[in-house]
Amino acid sequence: KLVQDRYEWLSLTHDQAAAIQRYETDIEKVHSDNYIPSFWEEKEIELYFFKQILTEEQLVVYQNVTSEQLKDGTTLFADEDKEALRDVGYCEKLLSFYRNQLAPKLIQHKKENYIGKLHKIKRRIDFLKDEYNEFLKIRFKEISVAHFRYSRNFQPNKFRAELLRHEIEKTLPSYYFFEKSSDQVVEEISRFLIDEMKYEFSLYNDFVGSISDWIKTSTGEIHSEFYEKIVNGLGVIELGRERTEGKKSEDEFLSYLLLDAEKYEWQKHV
Repeated sequence: KLVQDRYEWLSLTHDQAAAIQRYETDIEKVHSDNYIPSFWEEKEIELYFFKQILTEEQLVVYQNVTSEQLKDGTTLFADEDKEALRDVGYCEKLLSFYRNQLAPKLIQHKKENYIGKLHKIKRRIDFLKDEYNEFLKIRFKEISVAHFRYSRNFQPNKFRAELLRHEIEKTLPSYYFFEKSSDQVVEEISRFLIDEMKYEFSLYNDFVGSISDWIKTSTGEIHSEFYEKIVNGLGVIELGRERTEGKKSEDEFLSYLLLDAEKYEWQKHV
């Protein structure tokens, strides 16, 4: 009866309403398993099953209503994409700061103090860089597939912001995210580097400590230019907060070792 009331414009019979209820129960199970269909996928799945349930006359009415829903959906997506222009501006400015100011300082410091004199150290860092480069390729595929699955071509600004964030991942590698998708070999090599490079680790901590106020001020100013509220003085909520301070420090040092403008092919334009 509830289904009949909800679809009163289709004048469903009891059997039709029962069939739709079974369909909706199955779809709800899909959602509960964390597999979220896109707006268009839901409509296409729904159409497939409704074709088997409705009469030809009812199907015409259903498709007319669905056509309007699709128009409303695409209009909503386009309106949301206007808001993404702010994200684009923020990511562009943040990426510029990272590439033109912060990353060069870190790379220069690494050149001056980097102990890659030992072959066994260099080989392992090169291995991690190769693995991180593969991680970036997979990330690009995931970003692209997910965007066009859920947004199609209706949100170009949102996609640009996502690509800019990906360029940030290339510019300042994130060992924290990399580790989450890596295997035991990566973890063992990372542990080896932490144990073998204690002196370089201390040099890195001293250097970052000396420029930390500049980093916080610069990134905070960029965030304030585009967003109203700054969280923790940086405009971002810290990820991986469950980590100990020691683990955070190690992850930052490993991210520093992964820095490589040529390896990840920084793009001038996205």
